Amino acid sequence: MFICRRVNVDFGLYKLATIKRRINHRMLQCGIKTIKEYNKYLSKKNKETELLYKDLLINITNFFRDPETFRYLKTTFLPTLLKSKTQNETLRIWVPACSTGEEAYTIAMLIAELQANKVKKIPVQIFATDLSDQAIKDARIGEYSEKDLTTVGKRRAERFFTKTGSHYRVVKELRDMCVFAPHNILHDPPFSRIDFVSCRNLLIYFDTEAQKKVLATINFALNEGGCLLLGKSETVGTASQFFNQVSGTFKLYCRKKSTGVRKIPEISPRLYGKPVIGKSSKPLSEKKIIVSSSELDRSIDATLLSLYMPACVIINKSMEIINLGA
Repeated sequence: MFICRRVNVDFGLYKLATIKRRINHRMLQCGIKTIKEYNKYLSKKNKETELLYKDLLINITNFFRDPETFRYLKTTFLPTLLKSKTQNETLRIWVPACSTGEEAYTIAMLIAELQANKVKKIPVQIFATDLSDQAIKDARIGEYSEKDLTTVGKRRAERFFTKTGSHYRVVKELRDMCVFAPHNILHDPPFSRIDFVSCRNLLIYFDTEAQKKVLATINFALNEGGCLLLGKSETVGTASQFFNQVSGTFKLYCRKKSTGVRKIPEISPRLYGKPVIGKSSKPLSEKKIIVSSSELDRSIDATLLSLYMPACVIINKSMEIINLGA
């Protein structure tokens, strides 16, 4: 509640186990043993609210995370993607939950290497977004420590970074490819006409409803035939009717034709009302039922179908069931 009120982010959409781990971590850091004590501490200390918020964002990233995946992107996927574009077309890439920019700059490095010897290069725009304003500020600056560059390798470090004091800054070639912006993928409007989305290790932190919303948003953003890259332990799950699997090993999916989401589903907030005090001295709890938009849609559909329509099923061109009418 404190977090949602102060930063307008509903962490109720994250998996409960993740939330518990991060709260326990902060309690240990503060030397607090019970959740009741920590609740009181949060209500008094604004700084602790900010620290908990940063912990909940889980900004874990580095350059070339999962090297085999990036090797596949460079040798197999990205060359094909670049060939699909004419010299007057811009290749548009979206990296949600980009944290401090390492993933976006890694993709930019691969593209720069692939186009190094070409006279006429395909223009590239990499839209990199994150919930954290501070992470986006750091990504825009593009400065990293020597330790951060450990996974980059000496040759790439020399080519793509310039030493500034004790840090290393990305070269203009990479910085010009990337556009960094704050963005809440669960609530803000998506980008459009995207050719490739790299959304790795974000879905693992969300509950089922939030995962559906993210995948619907990405489906909406992608061009027909556009591709989605997920993390090693992630799948498209219940959104499989929108995506064909390109590589199970590297979790690469292609958006199916004619399966654009007409309307991105809304997600109900997970907040509950305060107790209501009646005329008597005893507090009366306010009973408030939280119903998700998907549950409400199903209820309305079921009522209308039972009264006015026979049982039916909606299928796509591939004869796959999209929706059951009864």
